[in-house]
Formats: sequence, C-alpha cells, structure tokens
Amino acid sequence: MSLTVVASDPRYSRATPSPAVVPTATRPLLLAEPNELARMGVHRMLERSAPMTPVNSVTSWWAAAELIYEDPPAVLFVSTELEGEPADSLCTHLERADTLIVLLVRSPDRRRLRSFLRLPISAVLNEEDFSVTTFDQLLAGLDHGVSNVHRHATRYLLALAADATAAGQPPTNLTPRELDTLGAVAQGFTNRQISRQMGISEHGVKRHVANLLAKLHATNRTMAVTTAIQRGLLPPPTAR
Repeated sequence: MSLTVVASDPRYSRATPSPAVVPTATRPLLLAEPNELARMGVHRMLERSAPMTPVNSVTSWWAAAELIYEDPPAVLFVSTELEGEPADSLCTHLERADTLIVLLVRSPDRRRLRSFLRLPISAVLNEEDFSVTTFDQLLAGLDHGVSNVHRHATRYLLALAADATAAGQPPTNLTPRELDTLGAVAQGFTNRQISRQMGISEHGVKRHVANLLAKLHATNRTMAVTTAIQRGLLPPPTAR
C-alpha cells in the first residue's frame, strides 16, 4: 500500500509530492497511548516525521475503534500500556482496511506483550528507540513493505521465545516451499514480492501462507514468525 505520508527527512523516504500538492484525503496516523506525557511526546515526534499527515491520539481501544471504523488510519501506533484487548472484529477490520500496525513497547510485562500478538503487527519499536529519526525510518520502511523490529525491542521478543521454548513446543512439519515462504514473510515481504522471488503466482503464495498459519496455529503473519522463532524454524531477529 502507499501510505501517502510525507516524511520530514528525505534521506529516509522515497520521493513524495511537495506539501503544496499532497491530497487533503491523506489517511491519518493514529496513536493509542493511555499515558498523557508519553502520548504528547510520541504525538509531537509523529507530527515532525510526517508534517503533512494528520495525527490523531486516543487513550483506549474503545476510542481507537471509533476512529478506525470512521476513518481507517494508514498506520496505527499501539502502546503496550493500553489496557484490554481489541475485539476480533476490529482486528479483521484493520486488515481489510490495509492499516499497518506498529507496536510501541513500553512495558516489559510478557503477559501483556503476548496479548498484542493477535494484531497483524508490521513493526515493533521500544521506547528507548523513540526519536524523530527512528519514526522517519520506520514510516519510510513501511511504505516500501518492510517490517521492522528495532534493537531494544528484540530482547522482549527473544524473552517470549525463550519462555515458549522452555515450555516445549510440538514439532511442525513444513514443506521446503513453506519454509521459503516463511523466511520471506519474516523479512516483511508482501505476497507480490514473494511471488516474484519464488517464481510462483500470488495465489500460490497465499496458499503457502495459509498453510503456514494453520500449521503454526497462528492468526496472522506476526504470530507465525514469532512461533517459528520459538520452535527454531527461524533464527532470532538480529538486534539493530
């Protein structure tokens, strides 16, 4: 998808229209963060990273759902401090609306982190990495279909993987083609990019992805990759 987001630093984004010709119908960015100080800080960074894109902020899933159903954002930034879980219907709506989701890790609570794995997450960012430059790079990467796990967030994902590995996981029988697809999914490639890389149709890619989700008992790609790391099917993400 095209985010139609104008990043503030041209080094971190592809060519974009000048501010004078950016369409007024640009899809907004939505930040869901209950802590007022954290919300104000991230909101300002996003405004500086995407000065021509509307940025909305909410403090709860309920408030987020209202805005999402009314005007689906291009990117939803979700803080791990947010209480509760999104409804299944909201998760489905986000996927259908092609909304990209960035998880902002502000809590080391592993139980809470697991509750967010239901979301179709495109990127993970720890609060130690919050900066205008990082958000510039993140938005530019998402616009190119690249998923991101920044260096300080990696340790939380590894901790989740270690917990699950210690508990023991059943074996997973993936075909060579499915393993190739899994590797491409882990790199953040879209179905179209995977089809070109593997020399098969997009329909074939969708079939492989569906098989992956079923065999890994995952509801989305992010959960599939996390489970694959837990079971040793993929190497742990490299810290940036």
